[in-house]
Amino acid sequence: MDPSDPWEGRTLNYEVFAMRLGYTFDAFPDIKFELQTAISEGDHVTTTWMMTCNNRGKNGAVSLTNKIIRTLGLTIYHFADDKICGHTQVVDRRTSMKKLGFLSESVDENLKGYAINTIITS
Repeated sequence: MDPSDPWEGRTLNYEVFAMRLGYTFDAFPDIKFELQTAISEGDHVTTTWMMTCNNRGKNGAVSLTNKIIRTLGLTIYHFADDKICGHTQVVDRRTSMKKLGFLSESVDENLKGYAINTIITS
């Protein structure tokens, strides 16, 4: 669970999903995902990927930094009736936020010992 994700646990219709993607593309207009692996089994597809993007836009109250993020991630997509009905995602948000300057050294020091990966499930 990711309490910092305002969409955590919500069912998203097309309009809300498009709005959510808009926030990402506004802040990172050049975001790219390079698929590393994809494995399908039953009602699940697991992918590993490399995300690369440059923070060239504003995201909410956070100004642009023009810094590049490159991080690995893993997503498990859950299917029902041939449609995606949810996902579980593991991504190193702590390192990305630190690189962008959104996480101060003092806050980062206090987080030592905590897992650096955030698991997002919907």
